[in-house]
Amino acid sequence: GGHARKGEVNGAAELVDRMERVGLRPKAPEFAMILEACARARPPNAPAAEKIFEEMLADGVAPSEGVLDNLRRAVGKRRFAKLEGRARRAQEAAAGPPTPSAVAEASSAAAGAGAGAS
Repeated sequence: GGHARKGEVNGAAELVDRMERVGLRPKAPEFAMILEACARARPPNAPAAEKIFEEMLADGVAPSEGVLDNLRRAVGKRRFAKLEGRARRAQEAAAGPPTPSAVAEASSAAAGAGAGAS
């Protein structure tokens, strides 16, 4: 939205607050919008971005690539490197456990790879 493009963190956050008040649960696109506002603020609002990211994970929302890109832009590469592991684990958890067929395929591939290794 317009708030995000202008770097207006409070305006973007207010939109999400309104969603919650009417019973709508924010998803990754809404969090990406707030993080975009944090990244576009001058200077970037890293503390707010990190707080929003923590709230998103606490709400059980898996980060999208847009969320991660905006988070990186808001907090900087060094801090993002420390947060990225948690983000990737949240993405994996949201994807769910592997299906039995995927486990079987991985097992047979591993067995096949080991056969010629002698």
